[in-house]
Amino acid sequence: MKLDHRQAWTLLARPWYARLLAIGMSVVEILIISTLFIWFLAEPEWSIWRTNWFVNKVFVLAAFVLLLGTALLRPETLKSRIR
Repeated sequence: MKLDHRQAWTLLARPWYARLLAIGMSVVEILIISTLFIWFLAEPEWSIWRTNWFVNKVFVLAAFVLLLGTALLRPETLKSRIR
């Protein structure tokens, strides 16, 4: 998923809905990537391109798991900067 300018702005400015957006985006992305892993691992094709895709998705999954963990366990880090 690519960030557009509004999502990138949200990460910097942290409006009141930043935590909700972080949780929602993380859950959706984790579900999507997990589904893609299930499909891939049912019949893996370990070509250079598919291996590169898989490694990339592992890092993307890790990033969203960390974001979800931060949003749930340390909500103060996503406090609003906008008044």
